[in-house]
Amino acid sequence: MKPTTFIFLYAFLLFSYSGFCEIHPAENSKLNYTTVYFSENFISGAKEYELEVYSDSLLTQKVTSQRSALPAFWVEDLSWASRYFWKISGYDSENKQVEKGNVHVFSILKITYMNYDEIRVDVKKNNTEKNAGGFISIDYTKSIINRKGKPVWVIPHLENVPVEKMYIRDMRITHDNTVTFLTFQIPCEIDFNGKVVWQAPYPFLLNSDTVHYHHDFKKTSRGTYMVMADRHVYRRLLKEPTDIELKNSPEVKRIQNEWYKKTYITFLLEFDKDHKLIWYWDANEYLKDIDLNWKKMEMTTPNFATHANAFGENKEGTKIYIGFRDLSRIIKIDKKTKKVEHSYGEVYPSGEANIPVEMNNQHDANPSDHNSIYVFNNNGFKEVTGVSTILELKDNVKPGEDPIIWKFDLNFDPATKGKSANGGNIVELPNSNLLFCAGSLHRIFEISKKREIVWDAMLYSRGIKDTAWKPFPQYRSNWIPQLNWYYFMSTLNAAPIKKGKHLIADLTIYNTGNIEDAYEIQILSGENVLLQSLTTPVVKKNESIQHTLRVKTKEKIENLKILVRSKRSEQRELIKITRVTE
Repeated sequence: MKPTTFIFLYAFLLFSYSGFCEIHPAENSKLNYTTVYFSENFISGAKEYELEVYSDSLLTQKVTSQRSALPAFWVEDLSWASRYFWKISGYDSENKQVEKGNVHVFSILKITYMNYDEIRVDVKKNNTEKNAGGFISIDYTKSIINRKGKPVWVIPHLENVPVEKMYIRDMRITHDNTVTFLTFQIPCEIDFNGKVVWQAPYPFLLNSDTVHYHHDFKKTSRGTYMVMADRHVYRRLLKEPTDIELKNSPEVKRIQNEWYKKTYITFLLEFDKDHKLIWYWDANEYLKDIDLNWKKMEMTTPNFATHANAFGENKEGTKIYIGFRDLSRIIKIDKKTKKVEHSYGEVYPSGEANIPVEMNNQHDANPSDHNSIYVFNNNGFKEVTGVSTILELKDNVKPGEDPIIWKFDLNFDPATKGKSANGGNIVELPNSNLLFCAGSLHRIFEISKKREIVWDAMLYSRGIKDTAWKPFPQYRSNWIPQLNWYYFMSTLNAAPIKKGKHLIADLTIYNTGNIEDAYEIQILSGENVLLQSLTTPVVKKNESIQHTLRVKTKEKIENLKILVRSKRSEQRELIKITRVTE
């Protein structure tokens, strides 16, 4: 099988078989994206095809028209909350119409936001020569935007996942071309059309404790799912509380002559695709009483809050990094032994963190591929003073070494004022730039290691009953190189023939998506008995692959089928063979 680029003329003969291609977009479908793929069935005798898209049912208001050698087209930047009518017609080599296309209809949904009428992303700078391009997901908008600040994809309505009524966090595109995010209760994975692919078990018990998922959720390169979770734990008070402290600390009780206080403690959980828990780490076994008792709120018992808000995993999957916001600490764990190898941050009475770094109320714990860790030092406990800073820390620091490799303070212009009290994350991009979400600062920007801002945007929202635009803080944002769409078309180049006991047919598959793909070809009898199966090599976008099918069959051939499937999506096409020439 040899791939070829499909800028060509071809013959389509239809006398002894019929082919079925899915119509895209499906009739009366409601799309949650604005770049749309259009395709129809091949037309006998057609050498060229024309797509026409209209905004009205009378076909008087044309949006666009295109010509192509295949009945497959892409149209970008269609409008949200709009309805479209379209058709594909076929033309012969003399540009005469051989078949007028049927009119189809679809719509693009209206974006709805929780508690808002509208959200705006104001792009202040977009240096296309120096930034990494691609797209950016923004948690609380539930959308993916392009570098001009326009939404191109949004999470649609989901059955049994009320995304319209809650904020989501940690929206990412996975290596499987799916979308993962964390709702208030359930970590969720969907495909680009909004089909739910995976959800974490809910409610979930671990060691008889009900856990609460929160903050950070990732699908690993292994196909597993890691998520942070909390549970209530009673930890020991080292000093007997006074009457005033007891009055102001309702979650304190005496157990066997010892005083204990209830607090939230973090788990990190890993599930497989079948929802089985395959690994976990329990912070309760790591945290020491002396550290929990060290900080005390006025007139109350010690503040036991640790609040882990981020985790990261190295590329090999052998080390885990967890950030404890309320301890101002990042720890590095050996995944196999579950032992803490290093800790960065404020030094507590136990000796942890063992690598002193000035940071507090930090977010993110994101390891790079070059022996470093990215952290956002919010300085959130210093509500009035202090500057928020992006930090790159050296991993595996030796005694006496400065752990800070690189940093960038947020007081670089008047728009930032240098402070983000909470939220935020850092993503290292393929060009070594950093995509940074400033959390409560309602700003997202891309910065080079030379401290040059190469993309910069401010986020605003307008309330349901408001007319004024207000700053719109975020939690995280993530970078997406491109939105991958897997589409193909297949056809027999001529009528199948029968030679002896063999059926011979020439099949061509056209990759009409925007990324490379491979295809599974199955030949089935009329009774759906598998006669032959094979997988093609990888076919690049805008290329085709041809294959001569040679299948041994019974003397009488009736109702054979050729089934073609994408290896990366659910698309499939069926060609039925009802008569074979000798």
